[in-house]
Amino acid sequence: MRDMGWSDAQGMYEAADYDVERIPKDREYMLVRSHMAHHQGMILCSICNQLCSDALIRD
Repeated sequence: MRDMGWSDAQGMYEAADYDVERIPKDREYMLVRSHMAHHQGMILCSICNQLCSDALIRD
């Protein structure tokens, strides 16, 4: 996917649209050039959780 240009400096793009009604006739698909910021937040939470003895899952 990277060789096809499906990523940038922030990582992989979120999706590709294959709906023939929304893309130009000369294209097979259009990239949805977005990144879901909550994925980065989830990574940060998991790192913090590991470093702080499962603080995010305590009762």
